[in-house]
Amino acid sequence: MAEQIANDEVLGTLTWNKSVNCWGGETEITPGHTISVTVLAEDTPLAQVLAGARPLFQYLQAEEPALRQSAADGLLARYNSAWNDGPPLDSATFMA
Repeated sequence: MAEQIANDEVLGTLTWNKSVNCWGGETEITPGHTISVTVLAEDTPLAQVLAGARPLFQYLQAEEPALRQSAADGLLARYNSAWNDGPPLDSATFMA
């Protein structure tokens, strides 16, 4: 059977993974930051699931800088004191 591929204008190219019964791929959430995308359609038509997933993904794209800043605010001190083996990082480097 030929590989099943869905090309979505927002989520990118998704490939059917028969072994886990889902669609998957990678896309940039912001320039230079690629994430994995997994879509579970189950008994719902893929087009309907993608129509619901697009606005959520676009919301995450818009909020990504604020989410990255929030993670830095909450984790940077712990990272520098407990997890980092090198010199302390500043917030901008941690967020990169």
